[in-house]
Amino acid sequence: MEKLFDNKEHINISLENIVLEYTLSNEAIKNENLKPVYIVFTNTKTRFSKISKLFTGSTLNHVSMGFSELFDELYTFDAANGGFHIEKYDEMKGALYSQYLINIPEDAYALIKDKIKDYDTNRKNTSYNWAGLLNAVTGKHIIKDSDPERMFCSQFVASLFEDVGIKLTKLPINMVKPHELINRKLLTFVKRG
Repeated sequence: MEKLFDNKEHINISLENIVLEYTLSNEAIKNENLKPVYIVFTNTKTRFSKISKLFTGSTLNHVSMGFSELFDELYTFDAANGGFHIEKYDEMKGALYSQYLINIPEDAYALIKDKIKDYDTNRKNTSYNWAGLLNAVTGKHIIKDSDPERMFCSQFVASLFEDVGIKLTKLPINMVKPHELINRKLLTFVKRG
């Protein structure tokens, strides 16, 4: 019998979700052209942030992602702007944050950048997923919402990665709270401020 996979590669096919997950060994990662993506968890100290903390129990209750360690542009869905939003460095002043890094293959990186361009181009068609947020906070599917243009911040970040085959969480993406993305082995801590 021919050996299909060596010990350095793990393949797990979940028939329930029809998702292909993979993890690469350190040797495989060194041979792959990887690109950095930064995931930033924040507490913006706004009224919404304070209310969110009451429900989630977490200080870091907003998440966005970007391609620069310097917070040049961070991409997210937020309630204040009613949908897809590009956060600039000035908007982050005074916010508490924790920044993490994930290195991903170039093809996945390109797909995520293309998806973000699509969201930016169609920004007026996006909206904040209040129903989904209620589901995530309660941990129950109280309200069904499957509109791909309507998301909350952690749903957006998790979906970008899931769309390229990288699962940041075992939870359904429409049920994940920001802090639940931190506890993954895939992310490397960068800095806190």
